[in-house]
Amino acid sequence: MPYKTLYLGLDPGPQDVAHFPIIQVHFRDKAGTAIKAMIEDIPQYTHIIFTSKMGVKAFVCCLDYYAVSRKCIEKKVLVAIGSKTAQALETYAMRADVVAPEATQEGIVRWLAMQRLQRAYLLLPTSSGSRAFLSTTLMRWQVRHQLCYLYDTRPTKEPPIDIRDFDTLIFTSPSTVEAFIALYRALPEDKTLRAIGPITAASLQRYQQIGSKAQISNIFTKISFNVDARDQESVQANAGSVTKSY
Repeated sequence: MPYKTLYLGLDPGPQDVAHFPIIQVHFRDKAGTAIKAMIEDIPQYTHIIFTSKMGVKAFVCCLDYYAVSRKCIEKKVLVAIGSKTAQALETYAMRADVVAPEATQEGIVRWLAMQRLQRAYLLLPTSSGSRAFLSTTLMRWQVRHQLCYLYDTRPTKEPPIDIRDFDTLIFTSPSTVEAFIALYRALPEDKTLRAIGPITAASLQRYQQIGSKAQISNIFTKISFNVDARDQESVQANAGSVTKSY
């Protein structure tokens, strides 16, 4: 029986679906200035915040490239955006001290708002295509942090597959939505579109507003999040204002 659902994420999806990884990951030059600066500051970081499984893998590759022992980060607070990112850390013999209450950058900010960050120095190893919500929030709070892009995501170079026989498409990230638009020009109007997470759902909805009439299902309610003013004042008080972005 042919599959009726197409999964577009990097990793293989459920067993009862077809898989077409619509994006490719390209790690940045580990000998470059940005990553070298990130490694040099490792002794100073108090927190390392991982917002994806691939961010964990890319970071570990950088540690290995510079022969940096994992023991150097044992006393850092490791924050994972969700359970799958926490599992990725465990794959490399590291343990998340914190898993965000919601698997979004907003969830991480919710936790950070409750912490004392006056003397903190946060590292954000991430993709060049990641959302800026977390880093811009830290800048607004004047919390010292370093944003380092370790990899890029791009649409696959493989020929687009024929999607006419599929009833449902599963998108795993905004990057998969953007890659789909790049390859197929528009969202199909005759299929059910499923999004994993509220941010991916919001990305689909934006493109739907442009012209597609496809049904979007199995999406989570988009998080409406505001930091309590008292918490924001607590974070801002005596916080450092040094920010690096590469």
